This record gives sequence, C-alpha cells and structure tokens, in this order.
Amino acid sequence: MKKIICAIMTLMLLVSGLALAETLAPQFTELNTTEATYPVAFNRDDLKDGTLTDAHLFTEDIYDIAEVDKLAVGDTFEAEGKTITVETIEKDEFGHINLNGGFEAENGYTLTTAEDTNGWTTLLWDDFCTHTDRGAVSLELAEDVTFTDAWFLDLAAIEAGREAITATGIEAVTKAIQESENDSFYELNTEIVLKDGKVTEINRHYVP
Repeated sequence: MKKIICAIMTLMLLVSGLALAETLAPQFTELNTTEATYPVAFNRDDLKDGTLTDAHLFTEDIYDIAEVDKLAVGDTFEAEGKTITVETIEKDEFGHINLNGGFEAENGYTLTTAEDTNGWTTLLWDDFCTHTDRGAVSLELAEDVTFTDAWFLDLAAIEAGREAITATGIEAVTKAIQESENDSFYELNTEIVLKDGKVTEINRHYVP
C-alpha cells in the first residue's frame, strides 16, 4: 500500500510540475499585408508579371519584459519557430540572459535588450536577432515600386566610392533582381515595405 501511495504522490508531483511549466513565445498578433514593413525571404525567380509569389514574411523574435522576468527552469522557450526546454538560466556581466549556455551552445539562446525594442530579443553573431517565419504570401508590386540593393556595400566598397544599385517601376525592379549577381534574398538582408496592400519598396543591405 505504501508503494502505491508513493507512486501516486510521485505522479501528482510530475503532473503538477508539468502544469506549472510556462511557454515564452515571441510577441506576435497577425500579419498585416496592407501596410507594414517585414523582413522577407524569397526566390528571385518567383518575381514574375508584377507579382512576388511565395514570399516568406518574418518577424523579429521580441519578448515581453515581464514574461522574461518570470521565465524559470523547466519552462519552454520559442525562437525561430523552434521550441526548447529551459534547463539553465544565467545572467552575464553584460546583462544578457543565457538560456542553456547561450547562443553558441546547442539548444541555447542569449537574450538582450536594445534601445530600439520594447522588450528582450535573441542575440546572434554581429548583433543580429533570430526571426520567425510567419508564412508565405503572394504580393503584388506597386507600379512605382523601388528596389535598393546594397548587398555588396562593405567598408571597402564604400571607401572605393561605390553606391547602392537602385531601380524604380515593376519592369526595372524585376530586371534588377533577376539579373543581380547575388541571388540571396533572406530575412537578415532583405525587407519589403507594404502600402495599400502592395509592395512599394524592396531593400537589401550588406550582411557581414
């Protein structure tokens, strides 16, 4: 009988622990494809006839300050569309919060705060943060859409006097994107601006 009682108590403790576990997920409501700016990833061959098909829109992983303060070992943490169990939480001398050993460790993340955010963000190399894919959409280009391409503008290029490539209008933008010598358009180097439900700007910048 004692063994049965002990087994029941152990089971109750396990269930209780599971019930108390919380999930910390990035702040997100829903996509706004009418008027907004998003990091984006796409295949340039999907830009045809004035429409960008299969464009994956991303949001930065930003977390509520109060929710981060409540994060505890045993909780789950979401970033990049992935979920991990929090095994360790440590603060370093820079004020960062390292989960499971930090972003350099397997299944680890580092949280930091920045002046231009309203919460904690995940820290990666070169001060980038992680992003979550919010799904693929088909987007129509505005007649006066602009494309600014600065993927090659490292310090040496700037010192050499090179400037970003620009194009305006559906035909010119499509040509510039399809003929670019670099076909990497992804969430860390590319963003789109939407207005009235159409793409008004596509901007790509240099990433170290």
